[in-house]
Amino acid sequence: FGAVFTQCPFKDGYDVTIGTSERGTSVDQLQLADFRHLLVVFGGLKGLEASLESDEKLTENDPSFVFDHYINTCPGQGSGTIR
Repeated sequence: FGAVFTQCPFKDGYDVTIGTSERGTSVDQLQLADFRHLLVVFGGLKGLEASLESDEKLTENDPSFVFDHYINTCPGQGSGTIR
């Protein structure tokens, strides 16, 4: 999972990183400044937390500390998954 950050194809990395989860902050509150390179990561069925925990090289398991923005794209979704 961490390779998406460490093997970024852009010299200076991503300007903005966004992780999505039903546990994130409402997308309605998101404000983005201008950027050139944006990374959006969607969690799997077990969420971004499980992805972070499974990466032995990452020391942080809380997505809100890994991404610039940790958002919920569908507040009040009423379902564990979005299709």
